[in-house]
Amino acid sequence: MKDIEYGHIRIKLKEYMEQYNISINRLANRAEMQRKQVKKFMRQEVQRIDLCVMSRICYALDCRIEDLLVYNPYEEAPVSNEPQTPCIPSAPHDSQ
Repeated sequence: MKDIEYGHIRIKLKEYMEQYNISINRLANRAEMQRKQVKKFMRQEVQRIDLCVMSRICYALDCRIEDLLVYNPYEEAPVSNEPQTPCIPSAPHDSQ
């Protein structure tokens, strides 16, 4: 199977929180999350995004999902020290 680079999803939670002066404690409390979990989202250390968690974050911050998530195609993938969440293809499913 050919390796394909699909790009990556960047979580802009840290930038959003800094822009609106929202503390980790405040978000964790409002979104009913642990501080450790909030920090993982802020540091781009999330491997699988839970839609229920993202819904709580958006509700707590009164924002839209596109305010927090950005898709960067492979051609536009920035060179940075920030960890990225690559999209790795899964095994093909049998069609019935």
